Amino acid sequence: MKNRLYLLILLVGLLSCSKDSFCDESFCVRINGKRWWPSSGFKTNSLSFTLTDNGNRFWFSATNGSTSLLVSVRDTINGIRVRDYELGEHLNAGYYTQDTNMDFRTDQTRTGSLSISSIDRYKRTISGTFHFKAHNSTTGEVVEISNGSFNATYYEF
Repeated sequence: MKNRLYLLILLVGLLSCSKDSFCDESFCVRINGKRWWPSSGFKTNSLSFTLTDNGNRFWFSATNGSTSLLVSVRDTINGIRVRDYELGEHLNAGYYTQDTNMDFRTDQTRTGSLSISSIDRYKRTISGTFHFKAHNSTTGEVVEISNGSFNATYYEF
C-alpha cells in the first residue's frame, strides 16, 4: 500500500509537469508563442546574467545561433532589487535580434516588464519573470516575447 502511494505521488508530479510547463529550468521563454532555448556553439556562452555599475544595472542575454534576446534595466536611485521594472524606451528595454539584421526593441507603445522576485547578493543568484513586445522600425513587424522566467547565478562587474 505504501509503495502504491509513492507511485501515485510520483505520477501526479510527472503529469503536472506537462510539455508546455517550464519545470526545472533556469531559463524559459516563448517567442511568438513558440518555446525558445538558448544554445551555444563551441566555446561560447549562450546565456549570461550580469549586475554592473555598483548594483545599479542588471541585464541578461540569451543566444541561439543568429537569434538573440537581451533585457536591460537600471535603477541608479535604489539599485537593482526585488520589484517590477517597466520595459520601454531608453535605459529599461527589451531587445530581440533575428538573423543578425532584424532588430526589434521595446518602445513607447510596445512595452513589457521585468519582475525580479528574488536577489541574493551573497550567493549572486537572481530570479524573476519577463515579457514584452518589440518593434522593428524598418519593417514594422512586432515580435512577442512571453512567459519568460529565469533562476540563475549572475556575474558582477
